[in-house]
Amino acid sequence: MAQLRVDFFADPELIILSEVLLLNTALHAIELRKNKVGDDGVEALARAVGRGNLPIKTVHLESNQLSSMGATLLVRGLMEGGCPLEELVIADNAITVSAEAVRRRKADEEREAELRKLAAVSRATPASEWARAQLHVRAVVADRTRQGAPRTALSQADFAALLALPKELREDRWEQLGGLYGPPPPAETAAAAAAASAAAARGARGAENAAVAAELGFELVASPVPNAAERALRELGVGAASPPSEGRPGGVPAAARSPRGMHGAAAHRNAPSPSAVPSQHTAVSGLTPMAEAHARAPEPLLPSPKQLARLAPDQLQLLWAMVTAAPSPEEQAVYRTDAVQAVCTLLGTAGNTLSYLELSSVGLCGVDGADMPLLGCTYTGEAVAL
Repeated sequence: MAQLRVDFFADPELIILSEVLLLNTALHAIELRKNKVGDDGVEALARAVGRGNLPIKTVHLESNQLSSMGATLLVRGLMEGGCPLEELVIADNAITVSAEAVRRRKADEEREAELRKLAAVSRATPASEWARAQLHVRAVVADRTRQGAPRTALSQADFAALLALPKELREDRWEQLGGLYGPPPPAETAAAAAAASAAAARGARGAENAAVAAELGFELVASPVPNAAERALRELGVGAASPPSEGRPGGVPAAARSPRGMHGAAAHRNAPSPSAVPSQHTAVSGLTPMAEAHARAPEPLLPSPKQLARLAPDQLQLLWAMVTAAPSPEEQAVYRTDAVQAVCTLLGTAGNTLSYLELSSVGLCGVDGADMPLLGCTYTGEAVAL
């Protein structure tokens, strides 16, 4: 009896090993879980198993890189070879996805890992900045694709006109355009404007309270970190009118602490306007007109206009191509049932000895009334014992 159980296997190693299997008559178990075996390696293995008449009882290929094609070839090879199969585990493989989509996914993952390696440096370099820019664009494109949102609001003419500008003028133009993706959707702009308006209102209330405190002979200093009680009140919309005072403990009103005692109440009614309060001893949370205008506009998504301005035209062209590229078939959920049908054929074969089948996390889907797959579901439960 022999058992093959190897880690860190990929297609080249399995192709070579499959040639040797034709000379073997004792192999009864193949365990290649958590490797990098893809369709090419499994095709060679299926060919060897189909020809060799091996007494294979157990096949474990979970957590590899099989597609629908690879899993189908494997099951057919096991049937053609007449293997007395008892256990078949191909969980955590994309056996319901086309081979082309799996290859694209594999190449994309390898490219992502390469970019992350280039970007993870302690000191920024042109190469690391370029890698970060690509990672940012890839993340935004993936997020907007999942949401079904447009990837950019810019036109090809906008982008071409920007490239025609001298490099020193591009940052300002990127700022005007809203970055590589254009201005944010109206909902985001409205949310930012509402936040800026609320901040301005808090600033006005803080200035008024500071004016009252100054008239009564006190100084209010905005606390950079509110305490737990104040945070809870702010979340409820209660007591958030002014920043807390660090000058006195216990939260005693300013008028009660005034050296003039109850006369402070009259001072509140006759308090000067906020503009009349000296600013050298008072810190409030109000926004200047310039800061308020800046707060109303959401920050552009990365890469920032400054980062984009540092890139060369050919690099910008590549980023633009990433943003404007049509969704790939993988993003449109390419679904295949060949492997599942092959497994069903195996189960229905007279005299089959299969007693344990695991298809967890392979993207199995149901079908609707028109026999179209119900995409988006993944079975991740325990193995199914037959």
